[in-house]
This record gives sequence, structure tokens and C-alpha cells, in this order.
Amino acid sequence: MGLIPLTLLTFSANSQSQTDTVLQSVKKLETEIAAMKKAKVSGYIQTQYQIADTAGIKSYSGGDFKEGVDNRFMVRRGRIKADYKSKGVQTVLQIDVTEKGLAIKDAYISFSPLLLNAVTFTGGMFNRPFGYEISYSSSMRESPERGRMSGILFPGERDLGAKITLHGPEKSKWNFLTLEAGLFNGTGAPKAGTDASDFDYFKDFIGRMALSKSFKEGNIKASVAGSYYHGGWAQDTVFNFTIGQINDSTSGFVKSSGKVKRFTKAEREYAGADAQLAFQSAWGKTVLRAEYIAGRQPGNSKNSDSPQARPADNTYFRKFNGAYFYFIQSIKETGLSVVLKYDWFDPNSDMQGNTIGKTGNNTSQADLKYTTLGSGLRYDLKGGLSFTAWYDMVKNETTQNIEGYQKDIKDNVITLRMQLKF
Repeated sequence: MGLIPLTLLTFSANSQSQTDTVLQSVKKLETEIAAMKKAKVSGYIQTQYQIADTAGIKSYSGGDFKEGVDNRFMVRRGRIKADYKSKGVQTVLQIDVTEKGLAIKDAYISFSPLLLNAVTFTGGMFNRPFGYEISYSSSMRESPERGRMSGILFPGERDLGAKITLHGPEKSKWNFLTLEAGLFNGTGAPKAGTDASDFDYFKDFIGRMALSKSFKEGNIKASVAGSYYHGGWAQDTVFNFTIGQINDSTSGFVKSSGKVKRFTKAEREYAGADAQLAFQSAWGKTVLRAEYIAGRQPGNSKNSDSPQARPADNTYFRKFNGAYFYFIQSIKETGLSVVLKYDWFDPNSDMQGNTIGKTGNNTSQADLKYTTLGSGLRYDLKGGLSFTAWYDMVKNETTQNIEGYQKDIKDNVITLRMQLKF
């Protein structure tokens, strides 16, 4: 073989080798890019300034004001979320970073079998599938906070558990239907620096059925749903109190005739319904939203909050009801929305007004009804930036029998918020 053919052969071999190396590098890069596309990091930050009518008030507008404080700057939410999806599997980890510390918000895995793509199994820490407001993201919600009812019954919105979701496939006639059912610890999500581990062997059941439909090429969207909750916790108390007749002229909490057996289940049961309607008009998008919940809630003499640790006080069983109503009107394509919200929560629907706090009936300020009328403007800009100006007018039920509650407490709150989603 001559020198020229040998040189050409060597050059061809080297070129082929370099081409193979480049192709391998490109293929490896494509694989890495494909893997990166399965993972996503997102989040949002909400910073705000608030002014309260009175220093040191208790509030569901971002939490109680500390003693002597009637205005404050705060990071209401600082969320970072990592989301990975691949072949029917999704895993989500979300944390919340504020001036109060670091807390877990979501940590779950969802799995949809390829042959049963209408079925999803989820396990871990995630939103409880009850009602509409609980699972509606705080980054999208038109009011700064959920209603008082949601905060009392479902603190932290989330819980540790497992659920199954059935949803009609996209092109099937059952696409309008979603069914969810699960078992949960019942303790809720942990606050910053706290432990929300389960404190008993009881598990809570939550079920929800939702129907949704679009009309007129998507210009009208409507949905209705019903939810049910049944659970409770192990009592570490001595006596139970239930509403009854104390004597001929007085009703109130009546003490159980005997001591409660330790770790007896204090049952709680809720039933709820919600509905949403959204439609386009010459003004822009209009949204109407409502939810009602009623049931039986065990608490103590001072409050009816769902506990995150085993209560050590005597158990007080109350019948309750609550609701909220939204009206949201966007102004054409300006990014501006006008929002009105009304909500109430009555922790003890058996007692009203001056019967509360009456001598000998064991009732207290924990049995007073609250209503809140909220109104505000929200301005959404491109790039995920938004601004909200909001005013909550809070009214409490009054009674002449409890000091400080003979008239309405001055606990209205103004909130000015800036949010950035990324």
C-alpha cells in the first residue's frame, strides 16, 4: 500500500472515531436534558405590611399580633418547591421559609399505573382533599388568607396520609367526575419548629366527589362538590362536656356523669359542599365561589381548634357551621381584579348571644360566632409579580356576660402584599 492511500485510511479512521465521540457526547447531553426536563424547581415569596386596629389582637389574617404591636412587616410565605415527573410517577417536596423558621409543606409521591391512567395513588404530606379552599394555592387565591373556618378545622391545610384519586380520562364521557378518598393522621402539617407526628392510633377518613363542566367553548366553567370528614383523637382527659339542659331555665355544657376512660376517641365529623362559577363578559372574567361546612367538633373550654398534640384538658363537644362567599371581577385585560369575600364561623351553633358566658353553663368566648367582610384589589403583572391591597372587617358575636365581649372588638386588619412567583 502506498503512502497516500495509507494516509487517507488513517485520516478516515480518525474522522470516524471523532464523529462517534461527538455523537456519543450529543446523545449523553440529550439524555441529561431529558432528565432535567422531568425535574422542576418553582416557588413564590409573599412579603407584606399589615396594620391592625388594636395592638396585640388575635387574628386569622396571618396570625396573632404580638403584645404591643399594631403594625408589622412579615414574610407571609416563602415557598420553594421541587417537582419530579416520570412515566406516571410524581414526587413533590415543598418547604416554607419565613421569619418564624423553616417548615415542611409538601412531601409526597403520586403514582398512576400506566394501564389505569384514571387512578392515582398518593402518599406522604399533602393537602387534605376536603372542600375547595383547602387545596387552592395561596399563590393564586384572590384573598390574602383562607377563611377563619378553614384555619380552625384544618390548620396548615395539609396532613400525613394516603389517598386514591379517580378521574375520568380526558377524552371519556366521565372526564367531568373526580373522586378522592384517603386516610390521614389528623394532626395537620407542622408549624415552623414544631412536631406534628401522630399522637394516637386513630386515623381520619376524608372523601370528596367533584363534578366540573365547561360550556360555550370554555367561556363558562362550573363545578360543584361534596366532602365528608370522619375522625377524632385519643382523649387524655377526665370529663366530657356536651350541650344540654342544666336546669329549667339554663342550657349549656353538661359534664359527663362519669370519668372518661383514658384514650377514648373524641369523634369529629364534618360535611361540606362547595360550588364555583366562572364566565367571560364584556368587563372581563367573573368568578363566583361558595363553600359551606357543618358538623361536630371536639375542643376544650377555651377553643375549638383541631389539635396537633394530644389535648390534656377536658373535652367540649360543639356543633358548628361556617361558610365563605367570593365575588371576583377582573377588569378586561388590565391585570386588575376587584375582590369581595364574606365568611363566618359559628363554633357553637347551639348557643347565641347573652346565653354565652352565663353563670353556671360552662360556655366562654370560645363559643362566639365571628363574621368577616373582606375587600380588596389585586394587580397581576407579567413575570409573576402581583400586588394586593386588602381590608378585613371582623365582627364578633357579643354577650354581656364576658368581659371584653360586650361589644365588637376592634380587630380589623389592612394588608398590603407583594408577591413574586418563579
